[in-house]
Amino acid sequence: MGKGSLAIVLRADAGPGLGVGHAMRCLALGQAWRDRAARVVFATREGAPGVEARMRDEGIEVVRVAPTDAPMSPREAVRVAVETGAAWTVVDGAPVDDALIDALHDVGCRVAMVDDEGAACAARPDVIVNQNSYAAASLYADCAATTRLLLGPTYALLRREFRDRPTGQRDIPAVGRKVLVTLGGSDPDNATSLVLSAIESVGMEPLEVVVAVGASNLHAEAISRQAAKSRAFVRVERDTTRMAELMAWADVAVSSGGSTVWELAFMGLPSLVGSIAADQQALVGSSPFFESLGRFAQTAPESLSAALRSLLLDPARRLAQSSRARAVVDGRGCERVLTVLAEIDRTARRRKSGADPTDPHEARDERE
Repeated sequence: MGKGSLAIVLRADAGPGLGVGHAMRCLALGQAWRDRAARVVFATREGAPGVEARMRDEGIEVVRVAPTDAPMSPREAVRVAVETGAAWTVVDGAPVDDALIDALHDVGCRVAMVDDEGAACAARPDVIVNQNSYAAASLYADCAATTRLLLGPTYALLRREFRDRPTGQRDIPAVGRKVLVTLGGSDPDNATSLVLSAIESVGMEPLEVVVAVGASNLHAEAISRQAAKSRAFVRVERDTTRMAELMAWADVAVSSGGSTVWELAFMGLPSLVGSIAADQQALVGSSPFFESLGRFAQTAPESLSAALRSLLLDPARRLAQSSRARAVVDGRGCERVLTVLAEIDRTARRRKSGADPTDPHEARDERE
């Protein structure tokens, strides 16, 4: 994909009931697409001003779509794609049906879906991206034969703050004393409070804790009050843009099982991971490179406290976790996805123009 080519529309929603994970994956793709000097438009319902501000800071345009749980209407999708001149519409988490895909195809815009659960088979997209360790072709056995599957952590979508970091060996102290708590953009059930209660019983003073509270977290004030009363030194950071820096600082993380898991893996940060939503349970129960807490809602503070203390006191386990995690995620997922989208677009344009896609001269052009 050359300079100035191929605009793209990114479609996702964010907010207190949705979290921000879908939008942050779109941000990662948008950053990588903008790095190629191409136009990016983020199409979203109203609900997350902080997310929209981050998009605009990256030179990504923001447009609003109808505030409804139904799929974006074919007419609305076509309008956004045509006004943008988009070669692709990438949908993450929002509903999609075949009528929408057909309407976009009619105006020359292909469709990619970022999926976690096999739900993309409800439609016939051109590409499906599932970055999870449990992703397998069997999840998409009912999809169209023409749908390209990009499966597994090889395609983990990481933002620039992670991709641009040097990948040196993580320091593993004999006793860990720095803990990062990050439970997603909204944490609707306030599992963060459970984690802070558990930290009170770890009994390893001095202990430093940073709590990353997302922009859509409605419990932020209560979390700050609880942190101020803690025996540990607890700092709360709201809507931080320094996650990579915080992960580099920490010795251990306590995290929810969303897209943050792949950021933790890239950073090689030993982690205890639990689920705060049903769609996180498969990931929490399947990964070989962190320790599973199960459902936060079913976890007793004493159990979490014991698990955290055990990991902080075990440098061999932390080193093993860190090494396994770094071997899984290399930070090039966005580049791999965009390369596939660009290859599909070039092949389609050559076929439309009557060129032979198997011509060796054409193949050389692709490599260039």
